[in-house]
Amino acid sequence: MSSTGNMGQSLLSGLLAATSPPPDEDNEKLTHFIVTTRRRETAEKLRQLHNEDRHRLTIYTSENNLPAIRESGTVILACRPGDLDGILNTEGLRVELSKKLVISVLQTRTPQEIVDALNDRVQVNGQATNLVPTVVRALPNLAAGWRLSMTIIENPEPLPEERLAMVTWIFEQIGAVKFLFGDAFYAGAMLAGAGPAVMSIALSGMFDGCVEAGLTQAETIAIGHRMLLGLAAPMGRQHHLLQMRESAATCPKGPIIKTLNQIEKHGVRGLLADAMVEGISCFARESPSGVTRQGPRSTQSRFILSVN
Repeated sequence: MSSTGNMGQSLLSGLLAATSPPPDEDNEKLTHFIVTTRRRETAEKLRQLHNEDRHRLTIYTSENNLPAIRESGTVILACRPGDLDGILNTEGLRVELSKKLVISVLQTRTPQEIVDALNDRVQVNGQATNLVPTVVRALPNLAAGWRLSMTIIENPEPLPEERLAMVTWIFEQIGAVKFLFGDAFYAGAMLAGAGPAVMSIALSGMFDGCVEAGLTQAETIAIGHRMLLGLAAPMGRQHHLLQMRESAATCPKGPIIKTLNQIEKHGVRGLLADAMVEGISCFARESPSGVTRQGPRSTQSRFILSVN
């Protein structure tokens, strides 16, 4: 996995936790993780953080990602989108990637763009070839580190059965998986990815109000945590949010009704809807949908994680 920042480290933490002993037959799908980073301090941080898994985690400090790719069965790209071309330009890397299952978690670079970056550049014995990898785009969120991610996987065309099984299995280890395409992919990815950030703003305002009214920060967080768990449970059973609101607001002149009236008066629900539509539109503009071609058918610290 070519990665930078929180998402890559969340994925690594979640996958290591999911595949830790005691092993079972399924966990044999991922037996070793190989990480490369350009910065020694990043490598040391990862060694300390994952010391208990040192027997199945190899960390290289190098600009050259080729050794890690060669030893891998699956490659996850999680670098900054602007760093991708530099990674793909590594001598010999394109031929190695053409043999792999490549999973991209880059939000604004489509599988088609990655294929196009490789297509017509891969050379074998000095001759151009259309040999390119299978590229799948999967967008988890930062809850991957706690194995609570909602991963949206773009599904433009059928994958070979064994590769579909591998992609699904990897991201099921860190949470839930949903396959979508086209407009639904952009909307689902924004809800899963931006949703926690948007909710954090709403929660922050609610918490500030409760602290002003007398709760401590610790009390607010503890109560808020249980409140969110209580909200999530009926949603998981397909209960509509409006039904839940009506069930709570049963007293005509009660405090819950007054609270909801204030929210409606200030147009908070419409503002949130507009914000999501704007984010989805921006995502679609920056990352136009395309069909993944398979084979001839068609500076922050970063680290490479290869899994096999």
